[in-house]
Amino acid sequence: MSIQPIQKNSKLKFVDRKYCSCLQKVRTSQYKKQPGNYKKTKKQLREKKPITTSSVYNEYAVCNNSVYLSRGLKRDAMVNCSQNYDFDGLPLLSLQAYAIDKNMKITTKSGRMLSRKQLLKNIKSKVTAEKKRIDEGNLRIPKKMRKKTKKKDK
Repeated sequence: MSIQPIQKNSKLKFVDRKYCSCLQKVRTSQYKKQPGNYKKTKKQLREKKPITTSSVYNEYAVCNNSVYLSRGLKRDAMVNCSQNYDFDGLPLLSLQAYAIDKNMKITTKSGRMLSRKQLLKNIKSKVTAEKKRIDEGNLRIPKKMRKKTKKKDK
């Protein structure tokens, strides 16, 4: 039985569900294989430094290729997966991988791993804050993902 990371009542299209599911599976598998390298690579990406670990792949590129490009489609809009994940149904390892990807702490100040309950609380509060920014229109969207509007001649 495989774990479905997407909420059952999600309004995402089928292909977008596949994309979000793929992201979480790739995150989890990479974190499971090499937790240290995964953390290090994510930190280097955030700081825009050269990546020194070649064994960790960019899950966004992997999933875009395997879900969209393999079907001859182009992802022309940002897919908001965070709002559609069923975090309560995800195992601890997946939650930790998600938290690292989103630049969240997974350890306490003393170095112990956060409990599943605390990690869920932190993730849900971050997702709620992100949803609020989206609703207010304050979320930064990359230029290539913005909807193009036609200029009208007067």
